[in-house]
This record gives sequence, structure tokens and C-alpha cells, in this order.
Amino acid sequence: MAGGGFRFGYYLGIYAAMQARGQPPDLLLASCGGALAAALIQALPDNDSRLEYLCAEPMYQYWRNLPAGPGSRLTSLFRELAKRRLSPQHCKKVPDLFTQYLFELPPKIPVPVRSFYEGQPAIALIGAELLFQPEQAGQARHNQALFRQIVMGPDALSPAIKRVAAPLSQYEPHSTVLPDIHCRSDLPLEVAVRIAISDMYYFQPAEFAGNYYIGGAIDLLPLEIGQALASEVIAERKPRFDRWLASPALISVFGVEPNRRLMDVMRQSADTWIDTRDMRQMLPEPLLQKRLEWWHNQLRLRGATSHAEHRQRMHQQWQYGYQRGMAAQ
Repeated sequence: MAGGGFRFGYYLGIYAAMQARGQPPDLLLASCGGALAAALIQALPDNDSRLEYLCAEPMYQYWRNLPAGPGSRLTSLFRELAKRRLSPQHCKKVPDLFTQYLFELPPKIPVPVRSFYEGQPAIALIGAELLFQPEQAGQARHNQALFRQIVMGPDALSPAIKRVAAPLSQYEPHSTVLPDIHCRSDLPLEVAVRIAISDMYYFQPAEFAGNYYIGGAIDLLPLEIGQALASEVIAERKPRFDRWLASPALISVFGVEPNRRLMDVMRQSADTWIDTRDMRQMLPEPLLQKRLEWWHNQLRLRGATSHAEHRQRMHQQWQYGYQRGMAAQ
């Protein structure tokens, strides 16, 4: 369940389709928005209760109006976007992820209390540990690694994951990412989800026990980890990253052009491919949409105007995922 952004509800539909096809996964490997969907699947015992949790009032209230962050002022935002767009791929300075993020993420992630039920899958969530402190932002990097990829899940996964090199460490000789992947089983689920969805520049890094973390963007296509953990892998064919916003952001932090990574993954093999490359066209209204509010000199996130509209969007996402899951090959 790799990514999804504010359309993450479609992963619940995909999971329901895999059950209907007789392919219920034993393990959900999730990053970014997919991490919240994976947590719902593990916590709640059936598809109806999972969809209803997405549609319920608490979820609507949590996401409807996320506060603007310090990087949301349009004057500074356009300047930073231009700098990233024109910068070389090699990351020469420590990126400032602590003052340039766009939106505040409230600390209480809406993750339900976990119940135990027959056929319950394990989950493993993707994140990244920062190897620098806030005061180092903007300093020369000197080719030092800045991030360690982590997988937050059961201890039993550790031996297999340790045999896999972090994919983004392989693309250039002085990568910002360490090659070893660190397994973490000590993080509470709500902390792990908060880490996994904390996309750099979107949300502030998550802090836990004195360390800082960002989200699953360090490995949005964790096919190699899936292959190391399982005899059968169900993966997703994803759309290209846009070259104006997503690609420059990922390049400025990890020093790797994400569409190059995407093409490398698409050339690999999986037992079942789910094609969601038309996601943005089929789901034009995600859970939240960015709005340029010139009169406030801010970029804001706006959710549905009513709870009924929120519920409708969640059902649309679920149905899209179910249809794509049933059509998987």
C-alpha cells in the first residue's frame, strides 16, 4: 500500500477485492497514506467497519481543515519551489524540513483501538530517521548520509529486511540515504502511522524519544522488501510523479529523480499487479485539496464542505480501489 496521498481510502477497496479473489495478504507493507489504511485493516475485523470508520465524523473533523504551517506563505513557497526546481540532483546542503513544511498535522492520529480477529494481517510501515538535528538545516552536507530507512513492524521481519539495501542508497555514490534498513518494533502504532504519513515539506517531521522522522517517501515503491518477505507479492502500478512539485521535492531531499526509481520498479516482477495509474483522473476530488488563497497569502488545504460530501468521497475511493483490485492481473 504505497502512497495514495489524500486518496488513501482506495486501499481499503483493494484489500476487499483481494479477499474476494481469494488472495488475502498475510502482510501489508505500507507507506504514506497507505499506512493509515493498513492500520484500519489490522485494527477492524471487516470491510464495512473499516469503510464506516473512514466515513465517520471523527475522521471528517480531523482532516477537514489542517492548520497552515510556516512554509505555506505564498511568497516564500514560490521562492522555495523555484529553488528546488532549478537545483542540481546532488544534495549539497542539509534540507530544512523543520521550517518549510506546508501544514500542521495534529498529534492525535485517528487510529482505532486494535482488536484481534481471525485472518488478521500483520503490517509493516515505511519511514525514515533523520540523521541530523534542526540546527543543522542549511549547512553544507559534505556528502554525509542524512537519512536511514526504517521499517516499523514485527521483529520476525528483521532477518529478511536486513538482506535488502535501501533502494535510494543505490543511485549515486554519495547518497543521502544509508544502505542499511533498520527494523523498529518498539514504536506505538499511532507513532508509526504519524511517521509514515509525514511527507517532507508537507508536514513537520515526527518526533519520538528525542529523534526525528519523516514519512514513507523514502521508499514509495517497496517492491524489493516485499520480495524479500514473501513468496507471493501483490504490487501497484502507479502514475508518474509530477515534475513541478513532487519530483523537485524528492530530489532536493534524497538526490534521486523519483520517476527513474518508478521505472526501475515497473521493470521488476510481481505476482499480481494492480493498475492505479489513472487514480488522479478517476478520483479528481481527494480527501483534501490545495487552495491558493491569494487574499491571505497562503496555500491552504480544504476538505469536503459537509460530512455528507466527505462520506461520498470516501465511498468513491473505496469503489475505485475495489474495481482496480478485481481487475488486477
